[in-house]
Amino acid sequence: MSGIAEEETKSPSEFHCALCDVLLKQESNSREHLLPNGIGGQKTVRNVFCKACNSQTGTAWDADLTKQLNPLNLLFAIKRDRGNVQAQDFTTVSGQQVRVHPEGHLTFLTQEPVRTQTEEGLQVQGRVGTMGEAKTFLSGMKRRYPKLDIEELMRNLKMERTYLNDPIFTQLSIGGPTAGRSFVKSAYALAVASGVPPKICIEARAYLLAEDGVPCFDYFYKRDLVTNRSQERVFHCVAVQGDPATGQLIGYVELYSAWRMVICLSSQYTGRAFESSYAVDPSTGEEVGLSFDLKFSREELCTACSSHADYTGEMLKALNTMMAVGYPASLARERERVLRRAFATAMERLGISPGGCLLPEQVPEFSRIMAEEVMPCILHQRSIAHGRIG
Repeated sequence: MSGIAEEETKSPSEFHCALCDVLLKQESNSREHLLPNGIGGQKTVRNVFCKACNSQTGTAWDADLTKQLNPLNLLFAIKRDRGNVQAQDFTTVSGQQVRVHPEGHLTFLTQEPVRTQTEEGLQVQGRVGTMGEAKTFLSGMKRRYPKLDIEELMRNLKMERTYLNDPIFTQLSIGGPTAGRSFVKSAYALAVASGVPPKICIEARAYLLAEDGVPCFDYFYKRDLVTNRSQERVFHCVAVQGDPATGQLIGYVELYSAWRMVICLSSQYTGRAFESSYAVDPSTGEEVGLSFDLKFSREELCTACSSHADYTGEMLKALNTMMAVGYPASLARERERVLRRAFATAMERLGISPGGCLLPEQVPEFSRIMAEEVMPCILHQRSIAHGRIG
């Protein structure tokens, strides 16, 4: 990240919260993620927000943005500074209900049991997604049927693995009053962390502090503001630039290399000329070195932040480029996951403890088990490559 001094020039007693103006004491000072932790932001800064404002805006603004982007958080298997990505339920094109887990695998949602009276007795059929859910389901049944032998049923239970034959359907809609404030907060926090007094950010503060504040940002695809963009990597970024010659303090936020927002932090900037940025690969947590061109005329910036221009074509192009990176990567992660599971299964069936050695006479059976476990994945991804699924 460029533009933020490694050592503060003020003593902690001189900093006030950039939102509520409370004096930042040691116990109230917080570490603010420049980009939300929920979408893979790693870098934090101090002396910007108090813990109360950090918590409040994180719970409201950042959480809403994270929820909107969660399908992509799962697709890209993002690395978070803390906490885990939440599993999410989806519906396939054919109507099947499935749950996507952070590790990349899918499970079917639990179905209500169907009870059928037969000559042998009562037959109960149901479907669960995991062995844990199966035990919970059987425990519930035991309360109604005390003679039920849960342990025996669990021993005889068979877990079946299969791949979906049709794609998952989801809609991505990013924005709204709360998520919009998360965009602006990121640029605002970076500006303040770079030494800009909070009250200089006139438009940003007015928007963030008032429920009916006028938005000071909008999508922007008229030209690419990232001057060294790679088509082979997806990133999040936030950048700010102050120019006293034009009186503009401009922010820029881009998420998943697809949603691109220009932000007018202030149109009356009189401070020093500076620029600062932070970019991260959400899949690895690694910082990405990007360069930006945030030069706007006053008229162009005003238009960019309030015109609500139709950039549908440009946004779709950016989304397609993003998916061209993310989808193959998700298939590669699935192959790696299946190989790890196959190896563990083969070792367990052969009675080899973790770290143990495979004997020469065990190799044929080991290879057979590995092939048996891996083949469904290979066939499924081959079908995808030949366009027979989705």
